[in-house]
Order: sequence, then structure tokens, then C-alpha cells
Amino acid sequence: EVDVLAHRVGIMDQGLMKCLSSLEHLKQKFGNGYELTIQVSDNGLRTAAAFVEQAYPSAVLLESRPQRLLYSVPKNCTDLADLFETIQGVMEKPAIGIVDYTVQQTSLEQVFMRISELGTSEPTTATSPLMEETTDTCR
Repeated sequence: EVDVLAHRVGIMDQGLMKCLSSLEHLKQKFGNGYELTIQVSDNGLRTAAAFVEQAYPSAVLLESRPQRLLYSVPKNCTDLADLFETIQGVMEKPAIGIVDYTVQQTSLEQVFMRISELGTSEPTTATSPLMEETTDTCR
């Protein structure tokens, strides 16, 4: 609901306001990257997994089901255009076994968890990584 209804989000941790910013800014600053979901053919699980692990060595397999793989791809590993181009290009090769895919930004829930982790690991100060130098306020 927050994604649809809010233009700015305030995040509190242990009764203290930690961040007040736009959703996009929060996702860019505190998101870990992209979530890549791949639908594979009946016998394409291993080849599709091998392809992703070779193309993006720092990608982390979050979930594996009989015809579905879910990866977390760090944003420092690739840019969005390259990710789409690579996956779209391999879909034209039936031997890999990728039938469909989706790419999405880190969810807002994951951003909340990241800010909460940062907030509990250190006190909030002017030099904290949660402090932002723009009109948005992150502490």
C-alpha cells in the first residue's frame, strides 16, 4: 500500500525517526539491487542456474523451485539495461531453458529491514550512513 499511496516515507526505529524520503530514493540508497525471477522449462533448472551464476557471479540464489529460480543481483554487479539485455538474449537460446523472467527493485520491506539493521548496529549521528545530504532526511 505504501508504494501506491505515499510520495514520502518516514521510517522509525526504536522510537526514533531514522529516515524521511521518497520511495525511489530509499530504494536506490538502501536497496541491495535487483530481484531476478526466472521461469524455466521442465528440464532447464540446472542450465538456467548455471547461466545466471556464470553471468553474475555475485548473484545470490534466494529460492529454487521445480520451474522457478529467484536471485538477488547486487546493484554493483550490473546495471538494469545490461541485466535485461543479457536475460532477453539468452531467452532466444532454448537450450538454456529460460521461458520467462521478471526483474524488480528491492522491495520496500527489504529497505525497512536494512535501515533497521543499520540503526541498531550504531547510534544515529550526523556522520551515520543514514544521514543524507539532500533535501531528504535520512539518519
